[in-house]
Amino acid sequence: MSFRNYFLNKLKKPFIITVHDLINIKFKDTFNIDDEIGFQMRRLINKANRIIAISENTKKDLIEIFNINPDKIDVIYHGYNKKNSLKSENIIKKFGQYILFVGARSQYKNFKILAEAISKLLKTEKNLKLVCVGRPFNNEENLLLSKLGIANQTKALYVNEDTLNDLYSNALLFVYPSLYEGFGMPILEAFANNCPVCLSNTSCFPEIAGNAGAYFDPHDQESVLFAVKNVIYNNSYAEKLVLAGQERLKSFSWEKAAKETISSYYKAI
Repeated sequence: MSFRNYFLNKLKKPFIITVHDLINIKFKDTFNIDDEIGFQMRRLINKANRIIAISENTKKDLIEIFNINPDKIDVIYHGYNKKNSLKSENIIKKFGQYILFVGARSQYKNFKILAEAISKLLKTEKNLKLVCVGRPFNNEENLLLSKLGIANQTKALYVNEDTLNDLYSNALLFVYPSLYEGFGMPILEAFANNCPVCLSNTSCFPEIAGNAGAYFDPHDQESVLFAVKNVIYNNSYAEKLVLAGQERLKSFSWEKAAKETISSYYKAI
């Protein structure tokens, strides 16, 4: 979301904005949002004729933080275009058994807690790896992984979309320890590739994943570890999550999102 509101004084027609999340506000220390940006954001949100929020969680934050009238907000979920899983033998040969992490690893993404929790499992399962899709590990992360004794069992990869789908489809599970998200598209990516999902019980996650997720307290290492082990060592539970994920994915359609977006625009007009 762009917070620039330079056009407001010249705009003569109704306008709609889409708010994906309020991470910048809820985690000010991470994003260093200054007062001017905060003011522009508040003005833009208050002046909008309607607001599209991508989850009920984002709607709740808009109401709580900016005191927005709930009737002004339309919740419209993202859709997902399902792609075929590749199930490449090359991935299996390269990594063997692995847990998958996808995305940035900044503060609110909670990678440190995950690494500390997972290290207890990796030390007992020497053939198990943690594969992270995203930027290479930085110096701080390398020091953390070395200190935990799991540097040789962790990999950071930057991959294209096809390889990402391949990584999902071959993983033991996808783990999503983030403290806060507006929607969580990787959840749907995992569902589409028949990958069990293990994730935080915070923000939008229960809303998006529903009964297709193995939940944990992202602040509690033991909770994270228990949930991950429960999926890895319980095949019937993992299969149940996969089937629930396939069913859950049916709730997220771009066609539905388009129709609801058009409806929202008509309301503004």
